[in-house]
Order: sequence, then structure tokens, then C-alpha cells
Amino acid sequence: MADETTQLFLEDFTKGQTFSSPPRTITETDVLGFAALTGDAHPLHYDDEYAKTTRFGRPIGPRPAPDGAYGAWRRAACPKA
Repeated sequence: MADETTQLFLEDFTKGQTFSSPPRTITETDVLGFAALTGDAHPLHYDDEYAKTTRFGRPIGPRPAPDGAYGAWRRAACPKA
């Protein structure tokens, strides 16, 4: 039988439940793609020279980027969801 993924609904989860997934590095392409989709074109996310003048000292990913990575994981882990 083919490997099937069980669809989970909100009520299937319990507080503190964890899941593991393979690591994924968020790339500049991911950040630029996310900015294009959301309209978040703040230079802190992609402009090296601007970012050097901030407290971070380098570009940082936008806050929802990890949520986007979760979405990619969910689509890979639960293709029928």
C-alpha cells in the first residue's frame, strides 16, 4: 500500500505536541519571493548596505517567513491536506 498521510484537523492536536521535519535554509530567493507575494519591500530584508546601518547589521528575514517555511513543510508532509 502506498505511503498515505493522515489528514489532521485542529481537534487532533494537543497542547505541547511537537513534530519534526528536515531542516531547510531560507535563502535570499525565498525572502525576495515572500516580499513579492506580500508587498513587504522593506530594505532591511534584502539590502546589505541598508541593513548594515541597523542594529542587526545584516539583512533579516521578514517575521512571517518562518510561517511560510511551515506552509512548505506542511504541503510536503501532508500533500493531501
